[in-house]
Amino acid sequence: MLDTAIDIDDMSVVVTIQAGVACNSGETASPDTMVRQANAALFHSTLSGASVTVFAIAAHRAYVARLTLMGDLRAPLNVTNCACIASPRLT
Repeated sequence: MLDTAIDIDDMSVVVTIQAGVACNSGETASPDTMVRQANAALFHSTLSGASVTVFAIAAHRAYVARLTLMGDLRAPLNVTNCACIASPRLT
């Protein structure tokens, strides 16, 4: 239905939607946490071009672990005037 063009006056408009979804899977999460998780899923949906992306806690934990590792690797470089150039890949 969303791929169908809508005719408005003399124009044909196609509406697209991207959504991020967060689910409370038994763990008690505050509304702020749920909104933050849905926003993160929406961000990934936008990056990947998917229509809908569901927040996955396992993927989030892996992402946090990668960011932590990158921070740990950069810490010694700040002392020795070296540069670390890295681009984390979100999958």
